[in-house]
Amino acid sequence: MTTAEWLGAREPRPPGRLAVRLLPDGSDSDLDQVALQRLESLIAAGDHSRAVAGELLAVDALVTYACEHAAERWQSGELSESSLVEWCERFATRIAELAGATFARAR
Repeated sequence: MTTAEWLGAREPRPPGRLAVRLLPDGSDSDLDQVALQRLESLIAAGDHSRAVAGELLAVDALVTYACEHAAERWQSGELSESSLVEWCERFATRIAELAGATFARAR
């Protein structure tokens, strides 16, 4: 199943305007990588206005879906428990690194 198909099968479905922001280029990248790339781009833009609220919401949804997808892979036996823990730690660390760099620049 492709990433787009997996996202399309989520219930409840994300609202239409959010759904088109999730994978607008039709890519089949891992959700965690898409979330991190989009977060990094959002941070790099440096815009903290309400204008980026839709993109921030999309990043939040991508992070949530990436975690849900990893949990489903664990439940299906595709990932071992230790692999799931390692994935979670790497994902959370990368998000923290992006946030930390932002706070360091803001000082």
